[in-house]
Amino acid sequence: MSKKRSVSEIVAVVMLIIVAISASTLLYIWLNSVIGTMHYNNPALYEKISISAGNITKTSNGNYTAYAYVQNSGSPVTISSVVVLYYNNSLIYFNNTPSGDLNIKPNSVGLVYASNNTKVKVPSGSPVIIEVITANGVKATYQTTWP
Repeated sequence: MSKKRSVSEIVAVVMLIIVAISASTLLYIWLNSVIGTMHYNNPALYEKISISAGNITKTSNGNYTAYAYVQNSGSPVTISSVVVLYYNNSLIYFNNTPSGDLNIKPNSVGLVYASNNTKVKVPSGSPVIIEVITANGVKATYQTTWP
């Protein structure tokens, strides 16, 4: 028997290591690009709003108007709706066509208001929540009292 040793076993192991490193590098690059585009393409990630003040007033015709000073500390936002909730989260009124400053620029404050002829019986002085919602679904809430 001949005792020849070849280098083919060593070459095969080195080739397997190179293939494994190449495959893992390609997988890392692909996953990094997929995950990166998922996070950066969502505009709601850049919207940051808060309500600095708000109140509800009763108008002369018996309707109610909710006012909210919305502070934008993120990218430009468009306000799409205003919701007023009772303290137990029951809906008092919902207005998806608010008025006022609906397009709020970054680092500025806009006044958004919505009126509704709701006939819900809410005791005066009850805590209520004004909720402002952007076109991308970002919400800001503010607690005040019913007039």
